[in-house]
Amino acid sequence: MPKKISDIFQINPQILIDHNVFNGVINIDSPFYVDPRLLEKTTVPELQQSYKKFTNHFDDVLKSVLNFIEGRENFETITNKLIFSEIPVAGLGYSINHAGGKGIGSQLSNNLSKTVVELAKLGIIDPIIFELSGLFEKNIGADRISDMTIHILLSELAQFSSRVAESLKLPKAAKPTLIAGKYFYGLPCYSSQGILLVPQDILTALPLAYSWTSADVITTHNQELRGYINTKIKKSWKASPTWKDVALKKKDLRKHILEQPELMKNLIDKYKGKSAIAYNFKSDPDEVFRWHESAREYANKYPLNLKDFESESNEKIVEIICEHFSKLVKGGLCVEFYKKSGEPNNEKVGQLILLELLENYIQRSSFKLTFDLKNDTINLSNQNFFGEISIILKYTSTRNIVKEYEEMLGKNQSSFKLSNSTLILIMLNRGKSIIDEINALDRKHRQENIKFFKRVDIDGRIQGTGGNKRPLIR
Repeated sequence: MPKKISDIFQINPQILIDHNVFNGVINIDSPFYVDPRLLEKTTVPELQQSYKKFTNHFDDVLKSVLNFIEGRENFETITNKLIFSEIPVAGLGYSINHAGGKGIGSQLSNNLSKTVVELAKLGIIDPIIFELSGLFEKNIGADRISDMTIHILLSELAQFSSRVAESLKLPKAAKPTLIAGKYFYGLPCYSSQGILLVPQDILTALPLAYSWTSADVITTHNQELRGYINTKIKKSWKASPTWKDVALKKKDLRKHILEQPELMKNLIDKYKGKSAIAYNFKSDPDEVFRWHESAREYANKYPLNLKDFESESNEKIVEIICEHFSKLVKGGLCVEFYKKSGEPNNEKVGQLILLELLENYIQRSSFKLTFDLKNDTINLSNQNFFGEISIILKYTSTRNIVKEYEEMLGKNQSSFKLSNSTLILIMLNRGKSIIDEINALDRKHRQENIKFFKRVDIDGRIQGTGGNKRPLIR
């Protein structure tokens, strides 16, 4: 469930900030990454030599690359040095009760090694290329660069975590914790196992070098780098007259880098000349954690005791939940579905808000709540239920939502679980046409006698931006 580190250790959040500890949400994907360049600025004593250690690791990889080119080492020597197992780090979205981050396995290591060898043959021999590898290497992005960095600095992060646990008198793991083949002592303990904490001053919402979008389109953190790549590469896409229209895929950039090594050399120079900036967790400018506090505030202000409805049918429970949630959304909670700019944020925020509300509403009841991270499904079970209640929350702004809805209808015909699910569809700004399109799809399928799962549409439109966001006057 959505619990911050301050919640699980029952400690004032400000104390964690004062100790430079990232107060993340356990088991929920985090929008933050460890940016290697921030290691040069961190105030954490254990990490004062961390960037040197990071670059030394890749200097060693490059030595093996040169030895391989000269026939003095095997290719496997390179790939073995680029395999990074998954590391559990509290609050970064892969910490408790599941495998961990994405890591870099043998296949990714093999692909990256081939690219690095090709770059070395072109005279590009700089450890910085590993920080930038997410720009041109398929399936490697900011998340894996973050995992890679954490893996290299595992011992230092364990020392940091142990020191914080000692200083704040947090419960410690009774037994040594096995992480990536090594045992660590004195780690803070949660759910009967040791966990790693991470300093907030090495985290960023958008790494200096790049971010990789779900559309597989490259963007860069600053306008100068973006403009440089635009100037150098844009002309190669004849059908794309502007940067916005350029579908610059990783394989395409990789191809151009190998054909024009000066491009990579200049990009490295510009990257080295820029300074990374850690996220300001105190002011939270992107309102990353606002949903958590708002959900709790609404749960306290507008309580719903589901214990009173334990004997009701599944259908009645869903009806009660949806009706209550709809009132909250229309009453002001809808502003949390948008960024400061007024643009819709990721639908994960809406899912987490509903999850946090339900977590509060089922207290002291026999209901059990789980969240299927893979399928973004909230599951509610009870000893009186036949099966379980499943709630799927979607935004009308979600990419390809109509196609996704049609696929759900298809799966509904053969899936008992989906047929017992309820879809909450939040209509965001400019989403009325999506609702109309889905309704038209329903009418068509109704004529074909296709079974429907329950769908509840909630109007979550707003007006205004920034601090002036408010529900749309209906």
